[in-house]
Amino acid sequence: MEEWRPELQGSQQEFEILTDHKNLEYFTTTKALNQRQVRWSEFLSHYNFRIVYRPGSKAIRPDALSRKREDRPNFATGDDERLKNRERIVLPADKFDIGLYNELKSWYSLSTNRPCSTRRR
Repeated sequence: MEEWRPELQGSQQEFEILTDHKNLEYFTTTKALNQRQVRWSEFLSHYNFRIVYRPGSKAIRPDALSRKREDRPNFATGDDERLKNRERIVLPADKFDIGLYNELKSWYSLSTNRPCSTRRR
């Protein structure tokens, strides 16, 4: 959810979190929480979601935590086919300023060492 935070946080549209852990269905309605659950509850409070239980035997795809490292998408190069559908248009075309975009693009570059680095003029 942290990775998709810009798209999900504050959204009016509810989204589903699928899990094979039955007890998580009741997480949002539990009244007595331990400290770790309180932290998770606070983090999740910024999202409009519903937890849905799906038995592991009915899961179509394995979750990211159960994948081997070599089976995960390669985010560094950006040429992984699985990532091509990740791009979204967040700003409507009529509000997009191509001049400003090009100016900002000339100041910033993506680096494999750091998420974003600036180029000084």
